[in-house]
Amino acid sequence: MIITYSRDRRVVDGVALANRLLKDERFISHIASHYTFDMCDMSPSALIAYIQRHLESNVIEVGTFKPFNPWSRAMAMFNPSEPDDVFISSRKLQRHPVKLDQDASIAGSIWHEIIHLINNKLAMFTIGHGNNNPEGKQWTAPYQIGREAKQFAQREYR
Repeated sequence: MIITYSRDRRVVDGVALANRLLKDERFISHIASHYTFDMCDMSPSALIAYIQRHLESNVIEVGTFKPFNPWSRAMAMFNPSEPDDVFISSRKLQRHPVKLDQDASIAGSIWHEIIHLINNKLAMFTIGHGNNNPEGKQWTAPYQIGREAKQFAQREYR
């Protein structure tokens, strides 16, 4: 389960949507049906099955962080020193004027960071995207699953 103790409605609603996607068999099947992800040596079906099993018995907490640099492009982050938490930038919570699109964007960021969390837990696999430069990384598991979580929510939950 994905939880938050934030009182910010944008975070609460993004977490609720991330959980809804986790329980949506259409979304899970869609991710599992991918052939492969770049920079990933685990099959998509095995990755999504592990995420489901992990979240059945573990809690991931979503918090916020405030980048020191006000012009930081960071939307979210995972910190290995807090291995059961992911963080959304408090400077990047106002993402879209349409509520569903904003919730979907935050849920997509949560899913992106969950992939990093799982990568940290599964040391025998590589599931990330290398450095923080997003160029050429659109087909890696974190970017692709995060993007598809956002797009699926926007398409299916209108």
